Amino acid sequence: LGGPVVVASNSSLADAAAKLLSDWFSHWPSGAPMGARPENMEVARKVALLLASHDEDRLWLDQEGYELSIAESGITVTAASREGFLRAAATLQQVLGVAVSEGRDRVPAQIIRDRPRFAYRGLMLDVGRHFFPVAFIKRLLDWMFVYKLNVFHWHLTDDEGWRLDIHALPNLTYYGAWRGRGEVIEPQYGGGPGRYGGFYTHEEVREVVLYAEE
Repeated sequence: LGGPVVVASNSSLADAAAKLLSDWFSHWPSGAPMGARPENMEVARKVALLLASHDEDRLWLDQEGYELSIAESGITVTAASREGFLRAAATLQQVLGVAVSEGRDRVPAQIIRDRPRFAYRGLMLDVGRHFFPVAFIKRLLDWMFVYKLNVFHWHLTDDEGWRLDIHALPNLTYYGAWRGRGEVIEPQYGGGPGRYGGFYTHEEVREVVLYAEE
């Protein structure tokens, strides 16, 4: 770990994963900008993202599978789809992250060949009962990526709160987004007697959706 790393790919399907890894290496771990491009490219270790070329491999890998190979000479990721490359990037973050957290400067050579057992791996966030800001939701999406969860269920409305701004029906948020003493919705769920709640604008919803896509 540490020292320069160069990320390269041979397919546009790997572009998102390549950008993510390049950005990550350039800022992490602290004090070791592994993504800095060296003057002498021969000294840089390489992370190669390669599109699976054999029919048998593509069949096994399917939509989210990948193979991650870590060797002294560098790291190779093989996948057949954009999602597969992203899942491999998440695993690489986990492997290197554990090494750094344990104070190790090396990880053992290994090959990880992985694909999901279940196509639907979801997480629901109930903001009707407990309101969370956009920054928290983005952080939650980051953790979903690390743990390879692929469906975000954003529970925006319920008896305890209405969290989506509807221009044609402004009272939904004027009254329904808040609870507390003197509000239409009484205090509950540990929110205390004061005014508690909030809602998301259309711009904030678009921001979250775009972040999840990226």
